[in-house]
Amino acid sequence: MKWKILDGVRIAVYALVLVLILFVPLQFFEQRSFCIYYHLFGVRCPGCGGTRAVVNLLHGDWAKAWEYNRFAVIAAPFLLFTAANDVYCILLRYIPGPSHLYRGMSLIDRVLGRKPDDAGQTAH
Repeated sequence: MKWKILDGVRIAVYALVLVLILFVPLQFFEQRSFCIYYHLFGVRCPGCGGTRAVVNLLHGDWAKAWEYNRFAVIAAPFLLFTAANDVYCILLRYIPGPSHLYRGMSLIDRVLGRKPDDAGQTAH
């Protein structure tokens, strides 16, 4: 029961972040800094501009995203894939049907073409 609640909370957080990024106007993110380090010490950290970069990236403005934070542009696909993998693994637990064959397999296992062995675990 505890895991079902935690899974629901994780899915809700992913959905909320996605809705905020896609539907809140870009000006909201571009007019302010969300960096705690910057507000405390007045110095930009390596992550400064990361939120603005990811928001611009998801809105399709690659050049502006690169301007804000190059690392965020490089890291964003990996973060998005990790979030998608997490959602995939959560949904596999609750979707009935042939998905039982893939229980215990992550999205990366499926992308790489790995097959589950007889014990239900992924073959490496």
